[in-house]
Amino acid sequence: MKAALWDRLRQRKLFQWALAYAAGAWVIFEASDAVGGRWELPNVLFQGLSVVLIAGFFVTLVLAWYHGEKGRQRVSGPELLMLTALFIIAGVALSAVGPSPDPTGGASTPSASTSDDDRPSIAVMPFSSTSTDAESRMFADGVHDDLLTQLSKVKSLRVISRTSVERFRETELGVPEIANVLGVDAVMEGSVQRVGGQIRVNAQLIDGVTDGHLWAETYDRVFTVEQLLDLQAEIARNVSIALRTTLSPEDEAEIRLAGTDNPEAYAAYLEGLALLARGSTPYIGDVSDAAYGAVEAFQEAVRLDPEFALAHARLSRAHRAVAFTGADQSDERFDLIRQSAQTALDLDPDLPEAMIAMGSYHYRLGRGGDFDLALQFMQAAHERQPNRFFSSVASVQRRRGEWEQAAEYQSRASDQNPLSFNSARESALNYLRMREYERSERYLDRSDAIRPTPITNARRALLFLMRDGDVDSAIKVLYAIGDGDQGLWPSIAAWAGANLPRRIAARVFCSREICAEATNGPRPQTWVGYRSRADLFGLLGDREREMAYNDSAAVLLERDLVEHPWDSLSILSALCLSYAGLDRADLVRQKGEELQRLEPHKKDALWGTDYLRNLAEAYVPIGDHDSAIDQLEIVLSVPSVMSANLLEVDPVWDPLRDHPRFQALLEKYGSEP
Repeated sequence: MKAALWDRLRQRKLFQWALAYAAGAWVIFEASDAVGGRWELPNVLFQGLSVVLIAGFFVTLVLAWYHGEKGRQRVSGPELLMLTALFIIAGVALSAVGPSPDPTGGASTPSASTSDDDRPSIAVMPFSSTSTDAESRMFADGVHDDLLTQLSKVKSLRVISRTSVERFRETELGVPEIANVLGVDAVMEGSVQRVGGQIRVNAQLIDGVTDGHLWAETYDRVFTVEQLLDLQAEIARNVSIALRTTLSPEDEAEIRLAGTDNPEAYAAYLEGLALLARGSTPYIGDVSDAAYGAVEAFQEAVRLDPEFALAHARLSRAHRAVAFTGADQSDERFDLIRQSAQTALDLDPDLPEAMIAMGSYHYRLGRGGDFDLALQFMQAAHERQPNRFFSSVASVQRRRGEWEQAAEYQSRASDQNPLSFNSARESALNYLRMREYERSERYLDRSDAIRPTPITNARRALLFLMRDGDVDSAIKVLYAIGDGDQGLWPSIAAWAGANLPRRIAARVFCSREICAEATNGPRPQTWVGYRSRADLFGLLGDREREMAYNDSAAVLLERDLVEHPWDSLSILSALCLSYAGLDRADLVRQKGEELQRLEPHKKDALWGTDYLRNLAEAYVPIGDHDSAIDQLEIVLSVPSVMSANLLEVDPVWDPLRDHPRFQALLEKYGSEP
C-alpha cells in the first residue's frame, strides 16, 4: 500500500512541483521587496500577495495530482528540477541587490529593542547645511536639536532621542536599514540654509519599510522667531497627518512657546543647543571645549534678551555639562548652575526645562543634595511633557530607593534612545543591584554592542561574581580592561558604577606586568589614587608602602571631610578603610559609628550600601567581626552590589568564614536569585 502511494506521488511529480513552486514564490517575494519601495506600494498589497502565494501552493499540488491522474504530465521531473534551480539563482541575485540583511552595514550597532509603545514613531536625522562654513553647520545642528525637542512635545508621537540619530550623521545606510535599527515607522531627513535674514528648510518624511516618500516640503521664511516656530509647528502638523496621529491644540501651543522675539538671541540659543549636543555626545569633538562654548553661547542669548527663560535654563544645563566633564567642579560653578536655574524659574515657573534645571541642581551630580525636592521638580517637568525626562526622573528615584519605578523609567529612556550606551548601561546597573541578572546581562550586551567601555567590562565582571561566584570569568573580563588601558587601575576605585571587590580586581592587575607601572607611576593627586595604590601594595606584600599610602589618603580624607561635608558618606567610608590599613582600630570604630548614624542606605539608596560594605570590610582586619556582619546583613537585605555568591568568593571575608552569623547569611541569601 505504501509502495503504491509512493509510486503515484512520483508519477505525479508532486515533490518536484512543490520545490519549483516554493522557489518561484521566493523569487516573487524578493522581487517585490527589491522594487516595491520604489513604486511606494502600501503594506496591504504585500500582505495580499503573501495570502495569494500561500493559497497558490496548495492549488498547484491539487492540479499536479489531478492532471497526473488523468494522463501523463508533459513536464518531466528533470525539467522541474532545472526550473527550481533557475528560480533559486534568480532569488539569490535579487536578494543580493535588495536591502542589506545587516542593518548596521557591519558596524557594532544593535537592532533596537522591541518596545511596548505602539504610538507612531519617528527618527529625525541630523540636518545637513547647504553651506560649508562652520557657522552654517552650527545653525543647522541647532535647528535640528530644537525641532527634536518640539516634536517630542507631541504626546501621540514617539520621537527617538538625538544621541541615537547622531550615529547616522554620515551613514551610507538606507532609510529602511536605519528605521530597522532604531525601531521606527518613519525617518525624516532635511537640510537648512541661512543667508542673511532668510532661511530655507527642506524636509522629507520617508516610510521606514517601503522607503517611499510620505511627505516633503520646502520652507522659505524670513528669519524671525515667530516664523521659525510657525515652521516647526507646520512640520509637526504634517508629520502627524502623514503618520495618522493627532497634533492636539495643547501640543501645538507648547511648540509655539519660545520665550523671546529677538532673532539674534534665538540664533545664539540655537548655537548653544548645537554646542551642548556636542558637549554630551562622545562621538563629536572635545566635550569640555564644547560645554564651555555652550556656556558662552547661552550667556550671549540672555545678554541679548535677559527675559529669555529657556536660554537661562539651558545655561544652567551648560554649566552642569562643564562640571560633568570634570573641567570645573568648584563651588562657584555649582552656584552658577543654581543661579541660572532660579532665574529661569522666576521668569517662567511652568517651563519644564527650568524645572529640570532646578531639579538637577538639587540632585547636584553626586554631591549629595535633596533628592525629595529634586524629584518634585523633575516629575513636574515630566508630567508637563510626558514624552521627555525619563532618565532624569529615574536617576533620582533610585537614589530614593524606588527601584522598580526607576528601572521602568530608565528602560523607557533606553527605548527612546536605543543607541545610547550610557542609557543601556544604567539600566544594567539598576537590574544588577536588584539582582535581576538576566535583565542586567541583556542591557550589558546592548551597551557593549553600541560601544564597549571599561565600565561595562567591570559591571559584567561583577555580574559573574554576584550571580555565579565565577571568579575566572570575572578575571577574564577584567583582563580586557588592562589590555585596553594599562594605566587604568589607579583610577578603578573612582568608578562609582564599577563597585568591584577591590582585592579581586587588584589581583588581576597585580598578576600582570602593568602592576609595576601602576605602582611606580606619578604620585596620586587625590585620596582615591592613594587608596588604590595602598590596596596594590597590600596585595604585593609591601606593608611599609601600603601604610604610607593609607596615611596619605587619610590626610586628604580628613581635610575633605571638613571642606566637602556634602560628600561625608563617601569620605567616612574611605576613611574607615584607610584607618583599618593603618591598624587604627579606635578611629575605625569612631568614624564607623559616625557613618552608621547617618544611615547611608536610607539617605542614598544607590551608593549608600557601598559605603556600608566598605565599613564592613574595614571592621574585618581589626577583628570586629560582629560589626562587619551587622553591615553585611543590611547590604544583603536591600538592592545592592552584594550577594551570597560574592561573599563566598571574595577573599576579604575569609576571616569570617567560620562565624555562625556569617554562615547563616550565606544560607539565608544563597537560596535567593
